[in-house]
Amino acid sequence: MSWSVSEVGKVPAVAKQVIHRLDQQRCLEPEQEIKTKVEEIVNLCLAAYPNDVAVEVIASGSQSEAKDGKAVNTLNLSIRPLWGFLE
Repeated sequence: MSWSVSEVGKVPAVAKQVIHRLDQQRCLEPEQEIKTKVEEIVNLCLAAYPNDVAVEVIASGSQSEAKDGKAVNTLNLSIRPLWGFLE
């Protein structure tokens, strides 16, 4: 299974949309728990930003089964301010 989200905008709108989109994507465990932790990290990070800052959040992950019932997970997360953002 795989999941992804990419949003750009002011902090409050991006935080809300990222969580909404991640909540819509259901995964098998342990990938679901990993995705839940990504939501927590995004919330924690964006809560520290001023609300008027533009930000880009890109997150994705995938899981494949390995031997012995184990899983192999890939995770990418990028959170960065966009300086010089024009409205």
